[in-house]
Amino acid sequence: MKTLKKLMLVFLLLFGNITYAEDNKIIDIPSGLIKWKKFPTLSFDNNMLGTTKDIIKIDLLITANETGEITSVNIIKSNATQRFNNYLIERIKKGSLEPYQENGVYYPFKVVQPFEFEPAPTIWDKAFWENLFK
Repeated sequence: MKTLKKLMLVFLLLFGNITYAEDNKIIDIPSGLIKWKKFPTLSFDNNMLGTTKDIIKIDLLITANETGEITSVNIIKSNATQRFNNYLIERIKKGSLEPYQENGVYYPFKVVQPFEFEPAPTIWDKAFWENLFK
């Protein structure tokens, strides 16, 4: 009986907790390889951006499951207001990406996606008047 218990214990230790690397694999892919299935609609003004002159640059870490559904969004770098950062995160979560496939198998993946937003010209900006009279 003791031998049977030892055999069962060894069996459980060896085979009871098997996880395959592919089950937990999250692929890191370059931003140039992602394709948006559904790009989220963005609507904002300069007040939300927090600037009327500076170009806003934001790098987001986007994680998606094997179907391309976005599961998490985190800011890596941003020069925008916290209000705009939160807005962008919520909007990006409503989008979806094309699934990532390797050798016929779909995998969850993560990608660093850069964004740039240029504030709209105001009546105080030279660009506003130049665009008005084009």
